[in-house]
Amino acid sequence: MFGRGYLEVGSPDLSTKADISFSFRTQQTDTLLFLAEGVNKENYYSVSLTGGRLSAWFSSGSGNSRITSLKTYNDGRQHSVALVKNNHKIDMYIDDQLGGSTKLPAGANMRIGSMRGASGGLYVGGIPAWGDYTGVAASLTPFRGCLQDLVINGKILALDTPVNFSNVDVGRCVQEHIFHDLPVAPSIKEYPITPAVPSFTVTVTLPPPITTTVSKEQPKSCAVEERHGRLSSGVAFGDVRHSHAEVAVKRQSVNKDDFSMSITFRTFFTYGLLFYMTTTARTEHLAVYMKGGRVHVSYDRDGDTRNLQDTQDLSGDSWHTVVVTEDQKRLSLRVDQRPAIEDHLTHRVNVIAPIYVGGLPPHLKIHSGIESESFKGCLRRFHLYGTPVDLTNSKAIMGVRKCFAEVERGAHFDGWSYAVYAEKFEVQADFEVTLEFRTAYRRGVLLTASHPRGKPALALEINDGQLKFSAVNKGGRFTAVSTQCEYCLCDNKWHKVKAVFSKNIVTVKVDEDHIRFGISPNDEASLGLRSALYIGGFPAFALPQGATHASDYFTGCLRNIHINGIPVNWHALHNLVDVHVGACPVSSPPGGVR
Repeated sequence: MFGRGYLEVGSPDLSTKADISFSFRTQQTDTLLFLAEGVNKENYYSVSLTGGRLSAWFSSGSGNSRITSLKTYNDGRQHSVALVKNNHKIDMYIDDQLGGSTKLPAGANMRIGSMRGASGGLYVGGIPAWGDYTGVAASLTPFRGCLQDLVINGKILALDTPVNFSNVDVGRCVQEHIFHDLPVAPSIKEYPITPAVPSFTVTVTLPPPITTTVSKEQPKSCAVEERHGRLSSGVAFGDVRHSHAEVAVKRQSVNKDDFSMSITFRTFFTYGLLFYMTTTARTEHLAVYMKGGRVHVSYDRDGDTRNLQDTQDLSGDSWHTVVVTEDQKRLSLRVDQRPAIEDHLTHRVNVIAPIYVGGLPPHLKIHSGIESESFKGCLRRFHLYGTPVDLTNSKAIMGVRKCFAEVERGAHFDGWSYAVYAEKFEVQADFEVTLEFRTAYRRGVLLTASHPRGKPALALEINDGQLKFSAVNKGGRFTAVSTQCEYCLCDNKWHKVKAVFSKNIVTVKVDEDHIRFGISPNDEASLGLRSALYIGGFPAFALPQGATHASDYFTGCLRNIHINGIPVNWHALHNLVDVHVGACPVSSPPGGVR
């Protein structure tokens, strides 16, 4: 824009329920971001910076209503803005926080109409020289910076095909041409253009003009479903609360003079029981467990108590081997090839029963201070007294399966799995969920709760390639929809989601996309929901789920789930149905089964 440019696009009306969202970055103190004026000159809306503060002006023909932020935003960094109109009330959100509110004058028309529609009338970054827009915006100074992803009433405005423009570069926002005084720092980064259709950046530069950069090509289909190899010798524990294997040992078949056990494991968790043997009277025990990511050994016989601890955090996608031995009353712990940790015993380790691997049955009470929760991960190559033990052919077994060959952190849902977060979960005025997902499918329920009659209800789902967050109150269903492309969310890559329900508004944000809003048809300030909250799907008897658009179970992986700020602990949930909580599989090469 060279300090005197503008771009003109179609100007939508703002009806009773309306919303505007965009992002920008600039160092100007006073400048016009955009304005739209109706044919009758009495209806308008605009957003400017004045004194570095965001100022939004509105009129439906009966006087000016204004919102001005308390903070300044001319720091050259990226800021996201959303304006939500609900009848007479208008709220302004800046970077996910409420920045201010206003109301149209009493008796004023609730519709800001008479706009010119597709023929133009919305000016971005400046105004034409022949126009007189005094009193329509807090500042008319031409904009110098970046403004992108301007969305009004859920539709992104095509800034690449304007009605008119002058001195505007549509494409990449290049810092060195725009923000001359802004030092380069790690906290200041280029935000890649999200492949939502179409998304462009209005760049105001000094000559010479910058070459336009074309957006990254969008995927034309979902990713091919991965081939999940399985280990021939590994056993996965932890998918149920008391996952374990009980090992039968014939005392006469082992060497009573020496004790030895070894096991190889892989886990993304920092805690869990690996091995435990005790007597029925619980007077003796030997336990090997993880706590704080480190391997611990606890031994007690007739009051002779010993505790050994390794020094390294072993959680992650690597394999580790633990060897515990007793030879001539010397207890030893060795992890991988590092030097052994040793302690002298008063009594020798005796072969006692029962012996458990990976966890404990529900009835067994463990000694104080020992990690009792089941191991969540993969165990293999278990040896007792030097003899290999097949854990899949144990005396008793609960909640185990074959391991995935290649894994990463996350929980895996097969397309028929689901978790019951709580049987009676309440949502009144506020609710928030954040999570990451990865899938190769265009549909799937991520989270849902509903009254048996379908109202009230709440749901987060992938539906026809879009991320939708919906609520149902007495007025009906209202939904916030991400503006991703049709196949952007089924690319089998990780995507971050934040969904918020607040009184009569739902919002959803996916990756670096901007906040998308949905507004209730009425002014209900509370959802009044109390029902089971499901993750990844729901049982057939729980139909209908009133806020979902479809009933497809989620297929893929979830991780880093927080509900109302509290991280989800899978084993603390009410129930798990075929959820693989220990790890998320990644594609295996041909012959990847080991």
